[in-house]
Amino acid sequence: PTLMYKLSCIPEDYYEYLLFLEDGTSDYMANRIQELCNRSVDELNLIGTKASNFIFQNKTPKRQIEKVIAFLHTIL
Repeated sequence: PTLMYKLSCIPEDYYEYLLFLEDGTSDYMANRIQELCNRSVDELNLIGTKASNFIFQNKTPKRQIEKVIAFLHTIL
């Protein structure tokens, strides 16, 4: 699992598979990390598996080229 800040450059379809920091204070970050460390191994594995499946199903070279071609069709 990935713990990070929301960045404007990250597509929203990734949000379901990422864990976010909402505050930049060191106390908040420490508490958030501790909260994640307290989750079960099964729960953490499930989060990672869901994210991995999302990438392998939706972010393959073929899917990315399909998006580029669809975009080109809209501007041509």
